Amino acid sequence: MKLNRETEDDEEICRICGFTEGELLWEGGWPNHVICPCCGTESGTGNAGEPADWDGMRGIRVFRGYWVGNGAQWSSPSRKPEDWDLLRQMAQLPPEWR
Repeated sequence: MKLNRETEDDEEICRICGFTEGELLWEGGWPNHVICPCCGTESGTGNAGEPADWDGMRGIRVFRGYWVGNGAQWSSPSRKPEDWDLLRQMAQLPPEWR
């Protein structure tokens, strides 16, 4: 998969669910406040933190667990691909956000 990252601080993969359409969620280390159509998380709200920061990672993992535990329902079901596979999508999560 080709990423649209210009710097290492740019992110286009949702930290919670691994979804990407190529839109930058984080740019230069700052959130663009984009709402993920899959899990409904807004970049910068509830998924902020650094990979080495326990509190930041705990929040990400708690929300991810809650979302998956409640059936991984799409926030915008009309944007859900017909061949969607939760495990394949979550495998896209960068190791630092797992």
